Amino acid sequence: MAWLPALIALTGVALGATTTLVADRLRWRRESRERHEVSKKSSYTSYLIALAAWRNGLRETAYNPGLAAEDRRAHARQALVDSQAYERRMEMLITASKDVVRESEATYKALRNMKDPIADGLLQDHPEYRTLVASFEARLQRLRASMRADLNIQDPEAGIGFPGIIPE
Repeated sequence: MAWLPALIALTGVALGATTTLVADRLRWRRESRERHEVSKKSSYTSYLIALAAWRNGLRETAYNPGLAAEDRRAHARQALVDSQAYERRMEMLITASKDVVRESEATYKALRNMKDPIADGLLQDHPEYRTLVASFEARLQRLRASMRADLNIQDPEAGIGFPGIIPE
């Protein structure tokens, strides 16, 4: 029976080591998930900022009737380059969930559909411009909702306070 205390001690050590390993593994998984969520949130935010920058560049072009045709085309093209929306789009394709990718692509295409008409002379007071803007804004709202859902942000008030984001 002299071996019984040693066996009990050995069992305790084994249980302690196993418990520590399981706890460490669970902590690692939780921290890994948290890092992934932070990374997704950062990617989503960068993409939204890039889309806004591109949209603002196109808006500046559409609100400037004095631009020569060649300058207008160059300005509309440069708006995309300066915004880095294409680069952020590539990041979304590898970072985002399938639903967010689908919405991000539709939003990107809605904005891209604005570029050529604006480059060709479409101005902000034309009904087609307002239709294109409304289409983009609707896609953008769906994209934001998809991103919030993917990030498990359940706040129904998210986005309130910014005109055009949540319709009344």
